[in-house]
Amino acid sequence: YSTYSTSSSTPNTLDQDDDVSPGIKPEDKPITKAKCKVEGCQTQYVWHGSTTNMVNHLRDIHHITKTSLEHSSVEELKKSSQQTIEITLSKPYSASRQQKLTQDIIIFFISCTLPLSLIENKNFRIFLNSFDPRYKPLCVNTIKNKIVNETNHTAQSIKNEFRIYDLTLGIIEMGAYKNADDIINTIEPMLEEFGLNRSKILSITTDNVSNVKLAVTRLSARLSVSDPIVNIFCAAHMLQLSVEA
Repeated sequence: YSTYSTSSSTPNTLDQDDDVSPGIKPEDKPITKAKCKVEGCQTQYVWHGSTTNMVNHLRDIHHITKTSLEHSSVEELKKSSQQTIEITLSKPYSASRQQKLTQDIIIFFISCTLPLSLIENKNFRIFLNSFDPRYKPLCVNTIKNKIVNETNHTAQSIKNEFRIYDLTLGIIEMGAYKNADDIINTIEPMLEEFGLNRSKILSITTDNVSNVKLAVTRLSARLSVSDPIVNIFCAAHMLQLSVEA
């Protein structure tokens, strides 16, 4: 390790009892830093007199210890450490790590609606290698298969966990000449009886008659909803109207 001093540009955070040399403002007090001298390593620490961080760094990152210094020169250890770093970077990731990175790339492609063929683009692979040479990207067909398998798994989970139930809450006779308010006054008591608030009403399916459509619009307003209730028109009824036309 080598040490050097720099001028601090940080705001004054010293207490009144801090020892500051005469003529030196607290914000200009020099900061001593320790820099690792192993080739290829740019690690730096703010040094306050303790060597603990330096010793731990040399031991954990470069495998340089007091014992190793007794058997090898500093230059030999520097060279050995650099080779260790290069060997580590040349080794491929474990299967689990490779899979996690691939999953992250797939999510990125899908969320940004990017074409999957980009994974085989020469420049994109150069880009990936620049950031992480240990990651080996898959081919586009393998990624497609992974997406299909995941989709099938999700669909199967939904199929197994969800059930659709058809329940008739009421059959109420109304007069032939009913307006929108008549329809609403018939529906609202049923909603209250079964505790069906707006959050439980996704849509209302009706025919295409104007008074029924108006009833759905007014019911949305009465329930004080920001988004109107979706009015789905009966396909069979609309098809019948087109045939009659």
